[in-house]
Amino acid sequence: MSNLLHIDEEYKQWILTLTKRFRRSQVKAAVHINQDMLRFYWQLGQEIVELHSEQRWGSRFFANLSRDLKDANPDARCFSETNLLYMKNFYLLYSPLFKFTPQAEEQIAITPQHGEQIFSVPWGHHKLLIDKCKGRPEKAMFYVQQTLYELQKLYPTQIKGTIPTIEEIENELNETHKP
Repeated sequence: MSNLLHIDEEYKQWILTLTKRFRRSQVKAAVHINQDMLRFYWQLGQEIVELHSEQRWGSRFFANLSRDLKDANPDARCFSETNLLYMKNFYLLYSPLFKFTPQAEEQIAITPQHGEQIFSVPWGHHKLLIDKCKGRPEKAMFYVQQTLYELQKLYPTQIKGTIPTIEEIENELNETHKP
């Protein structure tokens, strides 16, 4: 019976349609997760700057913060000293382009002059831009806009394999939480 379903053209088209919708959902989920993480990185960078953390807690601030965040969040891989410094510089690079609107506790609405473009670009690109643009947000925005244009060409055909499937995530979670 199932072999007959594979021969039916309507069934094949339905499978293709479902696959495309699934991939679009994966892309949307990845973009959403990326935006949330970038907002977290932005806010952490902002707090590092506004608290004058390096002057307040000394020359080993980034090493200590890295160690303490890794201890508190053992599964997180984003709290290296280098990445924390990038978070600070991420905030410093783009902050001239943003207006800040206080919201509920712990929530800041970030409204850039250039829409949500900055939070739609992968973190790795931002790290390159931080190094390349050296405090020139207008130059960074040019590259952000160019990156967004280039990324549009990739979706959804080349996204396959770059985002874990639900099954892969579930398997990873099951492996992590085994007694």
